[in-house]
Amino acid sequence: MRRYCDAYGEWQNPDTIYCKNDAISELLEKITSSISDATEGMNAITHIMDNAQLYAGDLIAIAGKLNGMVVFDVVSDNEAAVEDYMKAFVVLVSKCYQQDLEELWGNIYEEKGVKSTEIGRASCRERV
Repeated sequence: MRRYCDAYGEWQNPDTIYCKNDAISELLEKITSSISDATEGMNAITHIMDNAQLYAGDLIAIAGKLNGMVVFDVVSDNEAAVEDYMKAFVVLVSKCYQQDLEELWGNIYEEKGVKSTEIGRASCRERV
């Protein structure tokens, strides 16, 4: 975390752009190519987003994982498992676009030049 003084010697608000929730980081690492693992992980992350403080670093990490998952080939004979995976994916993407996260996305854009609309965009273009 960084913190700067302004021209008048006053501390500015701390820069939390790279801070992350440990639970979300652990879950993102556990999401693998297994449909059930990915679905379980996405549902757990959605639950954490509803109940814990979220940092800009969390959104950056979640967006990165979701971008990779757009090109993830969901192959299974179990239609219910595929449907659960797709629902979990859509719910998690929707959570990332919640209005109350607008300020975090603004901070990310100012610091890293990444907009919230970038989630999945690059990967979707590659698939077409």
